[in-house]
Amino acid sequence: MSAPAVPLPAARAMRGKAKQGVDRTAGFVEAWLRTHTLLVYAFLYIPIIVVVVYSFNGTNQRVMHWEGFSFRWYEYVAQNNEVQRYLWNSVIVGLATASISTVVGTMAALGLQRVPRGIRLPFDALTYVSVIVPELVIALATLVFFASTIGRDGILTNATGITIGFGYHTIVGALSLFNISLTLLLVRARLSGMDRTHVEASYDLYGTPVRTFWQITFPQLIPAIVAGFLLAFTFIGDGLRDALDPTTDTAKSKPLPQAEKPRGLRQTSGEDERQRAA
Repeated sequence: MSAPAVPLPAARAMRGKAKQGVDRTAGFVEAWLRTHTLLVYAFLYIPIIVVVVYSFNGTNQRVMHWEGFSFRWYEYVAQNNEVQRYLWNSVIVGLATASISTVVGTMAALGLQRVPRGIRLPFDALTYVSVIVPELVIALATLVFFASTIGRDGILTNATGITIGFGYHTIVGALSLFNISLTLLLVRARLSGMDRTHVEASYDLYGTPVRTFWQITFPQLIPAIVAGFLLAFTFIGDGLRDALDPTTDTAKSKPLPQAEKPRGLRQTSGEDERQRAA
């Protein structure tokens, strides 16, 4: 004898689909975000555009007084040997610093990714300190370090009798100290967002660590490496102001010789009075 059939409860018929919530402020928020983004980009790039446009100004007086389109100032730079020397010093220091910072920062990021957290934290602290500390403090610290080690009366100079002195190497070393941290942070950020499945698949297929790095890891790191190189090269123009090296001409990388002496200090008040009397 079969068991009696038990009727199943009938499914409740939905009276209608639930109305989706309508966000009345979505359009306003989206418009505000777009406007804010445009204002930020305008704030960043309009000053650069103004500088580029007025670099073709043919005026002799006020920079903002437009007197016609001219290549006069570019011709001045092309014909002035002193300005070209400053420019080439900046390019040499920039390429050297960016290359060293990119290589060392990338290697440090790869190494810190594979160490335990207890070992990585002190290096993270040193990295952030070098970014937070003002550049002038780093410049003074490196100047004292180089002067006490390779300077005229430095420790290495007295021990070996060889005076290394100041020059390109001291400027590149001081600027690399700051830029290595920037490159390291960029590459580590890229490493944290990478998919490790490709690396693990390469190891499962008996790929060597070197081959895995060059064929899988390195191609994914190229955007961060290029960004670190460009960022390090960009920071050279700001860092050269703090390259405190008064002992050699190679440290002078200012864009214009007149920047070494403010206009208001070129003549004293006594000299002005004597010129008026004459």
